[in-house]
Amino acid sequence: MPLGFERINERTQRPNALINFIRTIPGPSSSTAEQILSRVAAVCYPFMKANMILVQALEEFPYNMEFVGRNFNAGEVIQLVLRDRNGQWLPQHMVEMVMVHELAHCKQMNHSKAFWKVRDAYAVDLRALWAKGYTGEGIWGRGRGLDTGSIHTSQVDIGDVPEHLCGGTYGRRSKKRGRGKERETISYAERKQRRILKKFGAGGQSLGADDQTKVKLEGGVPKKGKPRVAGSARGRELRAAAALARFEPVKKEKEETTIKKETSDSETEDEYETIDQDDAALDVDGTKLVDDKGRALVKICKDEDDKDGNARREMDEIQGIVPQQKPAVDKSASKAPTLRPGAAKQSSVSGQPPSKTTGSSTAQVLSLEEGRVKSRPSAFQHVDSGLEFYGFSPKSQSYITGQAKDVPLQLVVLPPCIDCDNLTLSEVMAKLIDPVEVARSPLVLAFLGLFTHLILHRDEWDNDINTFLWIWLLGFGGIAAAEYVQGPRANTLGDVAKVTATAAIIYFSTLSASFPGPFIARFSKLHAVFSGVLPDYQYYRYSEALQKRYQADVIRTGPRELAVYCADAVPLIHGPTSRCRKGTWYNNANHIGGASTHTTRDKQEHKQRRKAWDHAFNAKALREYEPRLNRHALALMTRLKEEAKNPSVRITNWVNFYSFDVMGDIGFSRSFGMMEKGEEDPMIKLLHASMEPLSVFGHLPWALNLITRTAAGAKPLIEHIDWTAKVLKERKAITPKENDVFRWLLDPESPDVTPELNADSRLLVVAGSDTTAATLSFIAYEFCKNPQVQAKLRKEIDAVANGRSHLDVEDVQNIPYLDGVINEALRLHPAVPSGVQRETPPEGITLPNGTYIPGNIITWMPIYCLQRDPRYFAKPLTFLPERWTDEQPDAVMDKRAFMPFSTGIYNCVGQKLAMMELRSVTANLVRAFEIAFAEGEDGSAVEKKSRDCFTTNVGKLDVRLTPRYKA
Repeated sequence: MPLGFERINERTQRPNALINFIRTIPGPSSSTAEQILSRVAAVCYPFMKANMILVQALEEFPYNMEFVGRNFNAGEVIQLVLRDRNGQWLPQHMVEMVMVHELAHCKQMNHSKAFWKVRDAYAVDLRALWAKGYTGEGIWGRGRGLDTGSIHTSQVDIGDVPEHLCGGTYGRRSKKRGRGKERETISYAERKQRRILKKFGAGGQSLGADDQTKVKLEGGVPKKGKPRVAGSARGRELRAAAALARFEPVKKEKEETTIKKETSDSETEDEYETIDQDDAALDVDGTKLVDDKGRALVKICKDEDDKDGNARREMDEIQGIVPQQKPAVDKSASKAPTLRPGAAKQSSVSGQPPSKTTGSSTAQVLSLEEGRVKSRPSAFQHVDSGLEFYGFSPKSQSYITGQAKDVPLQLVVLPPCIDCDNLTLSEVMAKLIDPVEVARSPLVLAFLGLFTHLILHRDEWDNDINTFLWIWLLGFGGIAAAEYVQGPRANTLGDVAKVTATAAIIYFSTLSASFPGPFIARFSKLHAVFSGVLPDYQYYRYSEALQKRYQADVIRTGPRELAVYCADAVPLIHGPTSRCRKGTWYNNANHIGGASTHTTRDKQEHKQRRKAWDHAFNAKALREYEPRLNRHALALMTRLKEEAKNPSVRITNWVNFYSFDVMGDIGFSRSFGMMEKGEEDPMIKLLHASMEPLSVFGHLPWALNLITRTAAGAKPLIEHIDWTAKVLKERKAITPKENDVFRWLLDPESPDVTPELNADSRLLVVAGSDTTAATLSFIAYEFCKNPQVQAKLRKEIDAVANGRSHLDVEDVQNIPYLDGVINEALRLHPAVPSGVQRETPPEGITLPNGTYIPGNIITWMPIYCLQRDPRYFAKPLTFLPERWTDEQPDAVMDKRAFMPFSTGIYNCVGQKLAMMELRSVTANLVRAFEIAFAEGEDGSAVEKKSRDCFTTNVGKLDVRLTPRYKA
């Protein structure tokens, strides 16, 4: 439908006739979001009309840390963020000013001087409309407001606003956006003369007066369309006069004005960056940006530069318009009224008088004179901003209520366990400080339990397990010593049991009432080790059994741990705007070898370090890696042809050799030589040995932390750290002919290998090798189980090969059924089957189904279970590559449940390289061989003997390879 036309079936008047569609994010607050966007559209109508700006769609975009607004195809789609990180609505004026910024991009796509000139003019127009009280045309101009005034009066903390107001502009691929060949620099007068000569001819003759032109006009065959030269002398004179009239106003400009070469009609197009047409723009969640026809979009200009004066001025302007949040005033910090002899009793921090009570629950104020206490209270009281525990004064650090008449008295609260009737003040104080009596008090036990809950539940102590062991030993020894010195008045074991039970009951009650799960999971995750890991080292199957047993989306698996089984939770837990952070599991061994980019839990540190990895795996770098991938794939096929002479080939070993050789070459510019030797490198074997404890102790981070602090437990990891340090030093000493990953990670000015860089090298070897080898093993397994899939893929590969015996990476990058086979193998057999750990933010999260998960809770999303869930995939246990092609797209009901490479800001940075390896080996394997189970092999060991060591350590698979042609 053309822009600017009213739709005849509209029920209500559009707020802006120049904006066709307004779209919001579905949800309970979508109606409010629609009203905000409608108000923004209505107020922008006058200057959109004056400047002939047309917008196809104005859309709401979820909160992210990158931008507040962005523009696609010069106004085809404008997306605005309406909420801050806390889910609160952004102020209306702020959203309208961001809309002005994006409308300016409809005229100038780049953040150039010309753009800021246009944007400032629009901002002046908007302020003028605000001053007039303009709200829109028609019904929108008759005072119809939003449902709530909180939008206009809302305040915002600039820290909650994304890093940039504008996320850049995007457009479809076009050669016009590439930087062309530089032209010579000419003056304005020369340029004008060239244009006149090009349009009207040269040589001093009248336009069209030469014989050749006359023949073309009068005797020749007329050209289709409007002729460049008029058909009559009068017409030619009129055209010449019009041309001269058009150039007359610009004669006043300086003749010496020079111009630069332009690639389009825009004055600032020459400032565009050269765009790599093979590298599509990525969204905030890492997915490719495409238009409604599936065509990739490219980024025309970058985000706003923080150092740009115009960008800073715009942010200051926004801050001047929008009311800022004032720092909260802690009213409790003011001094509360204190008690003096003869003054009224006051018992709360706020200074309000205490509620009237009767009987023995009345609190007593003790004077300095020797008096008798006639009654005792039954609860604690708060006085003077401090907790008066058994008469303890936080100011005087003593149990005395006053020392002189000018000293404020403190409210003394006596525990019910102490018999204080008819006691003097000094006798009461003696009772209060009796440690054994205090230890025997149920109130003390309850208080210690509450204290334990507040401390342990709000913080993470897995890394301090050794400290806790010493505290426990010293504390238990102290209690035993007190019993020995003061006699058998205290039942030591009984008191310790009471403290432990009280702490456990309070601490473990947070989740038990609302989430189903094994009863023992409320107290410890040791049950998961014995029930889910030790039988077969396949915790993901235990997670699957829990889902079938409890039939719930959220199941309790530990004292403060939940397993989440619904795709709706993916954006909240793993999405790009998720408030969750990585869990305690990632601290397991950081105390030994430093934190890698993968294991660091600090989001800002991860973002900074991830930039180098992104460079190492961008489109340009991947093209540089292709020749090496082709060489290694050819070497693998050559070795497999030799092995095919045997009746049985252990295919799991060979794809493992291949993946580690590739990663050694691309990562460090060295080969482990495993394919050549036909055996595993000793250091790679040591790496696998160091990951074995993750099967058991990965679910008990405190235990793994404790074990790796012992000499025996840390030995494999330390040996591997020493080996990677040696490899990195050798890499720093050379300048490879071909670029590798560590070209982007190494600091050429630093002679030393930092612990973080060493950790990144181990990450590269594991994440880049084990996962690829596991997926290739499972693809071979599925080929043997489903020969019809193998035959169908072979037919497509043969068609592409066109007689060639070996295919390069470039040859197989666009074969839909090949990608379908790989995706289906990743769905049924994810390389990280149990998923990764996340910790909820302090305020907790609420799932779309209404389930609330409290703050500081560890969550897991078992990928193995999600990707086999019938709610999201039809025939979930069937190997069906067609579900990923145009043949059966309905077999995938919710793509959010498919995340073999994770998603969000922590997604796998090397997934594109992994797909290149998988395509190359899979295509050449079915091209070169017919694959079947070896004699006596049924494939059961592949699934039954695989181990979940964070990544999958695949069981053995023996196959028979039948060459299809002679080498």
